[in-house]
Amino acid sequence: MPKTIKELSEEIGVSKQAINRFLTSDFRRQHVTTKTDNKVGALLIDKSGEALIKKRFSTNRNNYNLFQKKVS
Repeated sequence: MPKTIKELSEEIGVSKQAINRFLTSDFRRQHVTTKTDNKVGALLIDKSGEALIKKRFSTNRNNYNLFQKKVS
């Protein structure tokens, strides 16, 4: 089932803004649909898009953790 940016941000622990910055026009065209309820829109990201976002931000988190270990 598609997830919103808010759901993904809470699940992987990054800000909604960080995910929005990752959404290029090509990514949006391939993986994003818009849902509107009561005149309020939400972006829904499909499973393959979700996997790409998780991969992108897990790589950053791993790099950050490695940097922290080197500094300590």
